[in-house]
Amino acid sequence: DQEGNPIAGRTWVERRDSWFTHDPTSFLVRRTRRDVTGPDPGTIYIIRSPSHERDLYKIGLTRRSVEERTQEIGQSTGVPLPFGVLGNWEAGDCSAIEAEVHRRLAQYRVSKRREFFRAPLAIIVGVIDEAVKCAQVPPTSDSRPDAHRANA
Repeated sequence: DQEGNPIAGRTWVERRDSWFTHDPTSFLVRRTRRDVTGPDPGTIYIIRSPSHERDLYKIGLTRRSVEERTQEIGQSTGVPLPFGVLGNWEAGDCSAIEAEVHRRLAQYRVSKRREFFRAPLAIIVGVIDEAVKCAQVPPTSDSRPDAHRANA
């Protein structure tokens, strides 16, 4: 019971149940959320349902919380088991980054009309990491091929 007294009678096994009266997230040491700015701020995510085949992942974007989006997708697609979030990246231009990720992973795409990809998770994460990293580096005027000729 809540006072710590045994619920089950004494046998060769002693059983004790316990309850938490606090929200488990209150025990987190640190919770961070960066507020990303840019022309189209949002989050790129990788989700998967345990009912899907091995190495089948959905890669998408949301401008809300990933958890809200995951729940929404699970209810609308009729999958028997809920989607779980495997990774997410906050981005200042989520539409452009998602399009670039989908372009780079085109060979793994299951259907042109769906955002599902059949590939090892390490490949998918590497592509997203690289696309997000490239999007964060602002192009300099000197990085254009014609920049030096124009000044000469």
